[in-house]
Amino acid sequence: MTNQLMPDELKYLDFVRGVIQESPVLIDIGMEEGRFSQEFAERFPSCIIYGFEPICELVKTASNRFKDLLFDRIFIYNFLLGSDVKSDSIVYVAEGGCSSSYIRKKLPGSPRIVPTLKLDIFSYLFPEKIDYIK
Repeated sequence: MTNQLMPDELKYLDFVRGVIQESPVLIDIGMEEGRFSQEFAERFPSCIIYGFEPICELVKTASNRFKDLLFDRIFIYNFLLGSDVKSDSIVYVAEGGCSSSYIRKKLPGSPRIVPTLKLDIFSYLFPEKIDYIK
């Protein structure tokens, strides 16, 4: 597991900084360890982040990364977001456990059953304006 983003991802975040407002709202779908959200939060110190990650080990890592900001500006949910309302889905976890995908061809790995919800269910949590969805 790496603690850094790829150079292209960092360039993209720098581009985004020039386009969106000062206190943006980010929805990070597939938060993994929270690296992207951390870089986002460093560029936008007053942002609010809603992170969704189906793998409980990654949720724990991300929660530790943001322990001082949890439930203040950063909210992390242990769910897979899908287009259908289901109780569970199968995802494939990469060797080393640093990422997952519900498409087996995209990420061959160990299958795991995870809780799944539709994003609409969470709409009551979000402010009216969402600046960025990853």
